Amino acid sequence: MDQKPARKKRGIVQYMIFGCAGFIGVLVLFYIVMALVPGLIIMRRNSNASQQVAGAQLLPLPYKDEVRPWLESDQLAARMPQHQEFYRRLRDETWAEFQRLHPGTHPYDENARKIIGTLTYLCIWGDYYGENLFRDIHSLYVDSNKEGLADPLFEVILDLDLFTGYSHSHEARMCVEVKNRSESLDATAYPAAFKFWAATNAARNLMNCQQSHVPNIEQYMPLLPPLAGQILKHYEVMLNEKYPPNYLFTRADGWMSNLQNDVTLLEQAGQKMDELWSHSDPDSPTRLILKGAYEVNMAWALRTSGWASQVTEKGRSGMQLHLSKAREILEGAYERYPGEWPICGVMMNVVLGGDGDRAEMEKWFQRGVQASSNWGGIYSCKAHYLLPRWYGSKKEEVSFTQECLAGGRFDIKAPLVLINNLQYYPDDFGDDFPQQNWSLLQTIFEGFLQKYPRSDYYRTLYLKFAMKAKQEKIAAEQFRLLGDYWDSDAISGEAYQEIFRKFDTNP
Repeated sequence: MDQKPARKKRGIVQYMIFGCAGFIGVLVLFYIVMALVPGLIIMRRNSNASQQVAGAQLLPLPYKDEVRPWLESDQLAARMPQHQEFYRRLRDETWAEFQRLHPGTHPYDENARKIIGTLTYLCIWGDYYGENLFRDIHSLYVDSNKEGLADPLFEVILDLDLFTGYSHSHEARMCVEVKNRSESLDATAYPAAFKFWAATNAARNLMNCQQSHVPNIEQYMPLLPPLAGQILKHYEVMLNEKYPPNYLFTRADGWMSNLQNDVTLLEQAGQKMDELWSHSDPDSPTRLILKGAYEVNMAWALRTSGWASQVTEKGRSGMQLHLSKAREILEGAYERYPGEWPICGVMMNVVLGGDGDRAEMEKWFQRGVQASSNWGGIYSCKAHYLLPRWYGSKKEEVSFTQECLAGGRFDIKAPLVLINNLQYYPDDFGDDFPQQNWSLLQTIFEGFLQKYPRSDYYRTLYLKFAMKAKQEKIAAEQFRLLGDYWDSDAISGEAYQEIFRKFDTNP
């Protein structure tokens, strides 16, 4: 329910050298700088510099040719308001299995320790602040692989990075390799959290290929039901091993939301998960919330995607039937468990798909804030409701963002709701919105990046929107600070090429 940046393939320096042999046998070398694909852009690094950041910490930017300073996973995890004990447990279990698989001492051990720590952080919280953590660990893995490291968990890292969100393989046959790499984890004793993550990632890759009509993908879709079965198997292990309830809820709800284009698999997943909870913890509030979340996902699945005018009467009536079921379940759950904040987020989705009653939306928003002051997702839910495409307007989006900014909760990304919506739903705002509201956007970016200076995703957005607002001096500074570490999930390769040509001054 919280908006988290999806991580995709990153822009890196690419230099390709082509040699051409002349007729008389004289070898002539040509050095050609090329842009390979969108998201892989040539970058030259600028001269050394440093930037003062919060806490009097000096962060060297840009990073020249050395690997930029490593962010220790324990320090990253210490920033998060919940799941600290779970993080340490998962990290230690993963390291113990790695040592079992790789007994003795190896030159890659320290890199492996770092990768496992950061991968554990990502498994629990994702790249919450947009710090390009996958790029960092992938670079370490490449180095370690050269030193002889081969491990099933490490081999799925790039897949976990690439196929988040709506990304997918460009060739249908590659889906088999992604699936096989995810299943290679099953023969190990690595924690079920990683197996669940890898399997849902492989399944999502298949479904995204189908939605994007990748040629020949239909012959590979029979791979999906067995993958769905593996996902439920891993979920059962997580449930039996007493993973945190909120973690179990978000993983189950996320998987069901991925199945909205396959009603049969969605129905099977909902029924099986409730069955698992009935055996493991039948009176858990999480079981009730998941039952409600299943009804909401089924409602949106029956509605299908598209504008309201494109929804059939059958889809509309089916949606309302399941939203009514969800409402009954969740209102009853709230009466018994008012401190369970996920109820409020799911209920705001019920309101969104129903009549959009403003007073009811606000009621559930306030309840969510009261249930957990450290859950940023509730602010994203309200900002989504306020989009012009739903029940709000640009003016209301701005007003709500100003309220969030006044609260100063950059740690839960509350002030970033406008920036996220502007990125995800640009048609709701128009091309001139960044220029007309630049003072607000700049204040948000500066406040967030002072607290999280390594956020490549949001710094790249700062660059992008500064260009749209015709703030070229600010854009040039963000370009300099980013160096090679711009984020291709924030801006397209083609758009970045234009910025590169404008601001790069190196010969």
